[in-house]
Amino acid sequence: MAAKTVLNYLPRKSVVHELTGTTKLVFFLLFTFASMMTYDTRVLLALLLVSVGIFRLSKIRFREVRFMMTVTLVFLVLNNLFIFLFNPDQGTALYGTRHVLFHLFWRYDLTQEQLFYMLNISLKYFVSLPIAILFISATNPSEFAASLSSIGVSYRVSYSVALALRYIPDIQRDYHAISQAQQARGIELGKKEKLLMRLKNRKRNAIDEAIEVYTPYLSTVLYNMLGNRLPKEDIEEILSDVFVTLWKNADTIDLEKGTLRAYLAAVARNFALKKLNKQRDYTSLDEIELPDEAAVLEENTADSVVWDAVMSLGEPDNEIFVRYYKFGEKIREIAKATGVNPSTVKTKLSRGKRKLKEILLHAEGLL
Repeated sequence: MAAKTVLNYLPRKSVVHELTGTTKLVFFLLFTFASMMTYDTRVLLALLLVSVGIFRLSKIRFREVRFMMTVTLVFLVLNNLFIFLFNPDQGTALYGTRHVLFHLFWRYDLTQEQLFYMLNISLKYFVSLPIAILFISATNPSEFAASLSSIGVSYRVSYSVALALRYIPDIQRDYHAISQAQQARGIELGKKEKLLMRLKNRKRNAIDEAIEVYTPYLSTVLYNMLGNRLPKEDIEEILSDVFVTLWKNADTIDLEKGTLRAYLAAVARNFALKKLNKQRDYTSLDEIELPDEAAVLEENTADSVVWDAVMSLGEPDNEIFVRYYKFGEKIREIAKATGVNPSTVKTKLSRGKRKLKEILLHAEGLL
């Protein structure tokens, strides 16, 4: 999911995009001037049809410019409100008649003429808005600068405007990237509902946002853990399983014990270890010294029993155990990959070894 930006160039293969910047600028100015100069509703409706038709020709979808349109509509509502508050008889003065629908308070009467006047004002907005958005979204900033220069605007001014239009989307993308990085660390920017709560409420696009926010971090976790031991397809499958688990278990996740980031990392590690178990033989774990009475384990214990015993050690002990005993990694390498200091790694290996022996012996009824 790409970062959402406004006032940015949206490249398309359309008739509108192929026009020169100067042509689009002249058309924009003339079209806007025509809509502002008339109060004839029939003319405004005709211009609106032309405006919508040109917008469709541009192949720019409404959802891509929805934010700009929403902001403009908010200004439209405020504009009509202030027109009525400051001059409630503007329609009467313009059309020369007065038909009161009902009295509101003080000097404020709602008249047919005022409503008709505000309708035409709204039509002017609707006529100009698609063309204005098209001029910004279908014109490359460099071409825009050239257009301004072509009508006599100072070189410095034209390129200052072009640079501003270039940097506004860049700033928005930077904010979006920072916001995602902060969310991946369990910190929310702004007042919007937290991601986990949106997942619990089954909000639309919540899982898409989770995938976008956490995939880079989880990919790094899996790479540090696995290196090149698994193919890319298996890594992608693990990531997919992690987010399916997140969606299914969102209601039961308790972040009092940690962050969503830590939870997903633990789930990813567990899926990775299970994937390794399917590809490698974990039956013997030759380096583990078992007591003599447990020698029968080497002959009779199924892979799943040994593996389940290793998994029961919990995070990060099971990962440390597999890295050291199965893959032969050094203490320092394990400490760096898991974020645990070397002395703690040694302690966990010692305790894990004793615990594993107890689990395996108990599984065979020797304890």
